[in-house]
Amino acid sequence: MDDDTTMAPTLSLDEIMSVGRDIQNRSSRRVRAKVVEDRFFKEYFGVCPLVVSIVWNLLAQHDLIPEKGEIKYLLWALVFLKVYPKQGPVCSLVGGSNGAVDPKTFRKWVWKYIFNISFLDEVVVSNEILSHSMSSSPIVSPIITSTRFCRLILKVGRTVAV
Repeated sequence: MDDDTTMAPTLSLDEIMSVGRDIQNRSSRRVRAKVVEDRFFKEYFGVCPLVVSIVWNLLAQHDLIPEKGEIKYLLWALVFLKVYPKQGPVCSLVGGSNGAVDPKTFRKWVWKYIFNISFLDEVVVSNEILSHSMSSSPIVSPIITSTRFCRLILKVGRTVAV
């Protein structure tokens, strides 16, 4: 757990969707039907806004949101985990309407969020979820690296939150 954590406010799905639209550089475009907006969000971030809200609230509940942390940084981490891109393209990808993000800033926030999300494994991941999501492996390892855990959240989020 980071020493520089602070309690963050609960965010509505509309607020999460708004930040997501800005990262996608779609904030100036007309808002479409909810089902279409949800699809765009999932295609970009790998999960729906509800899963982002759950992860954000769990981080806040366990005092794992880094100091000065924002929802956009969690969304950056989700993009990184979904695509696992090279540094240059991802900094342009998450910059949205503000232009490309500084690579050092991107790395700082993405890894803080991935690291802090990894502390939620005991809260979120049960053997049932693990065995369901890793059905090809008969033996479930109790050790989950932070990246693997975050990818598991994305995988479970895709199947649970439609």
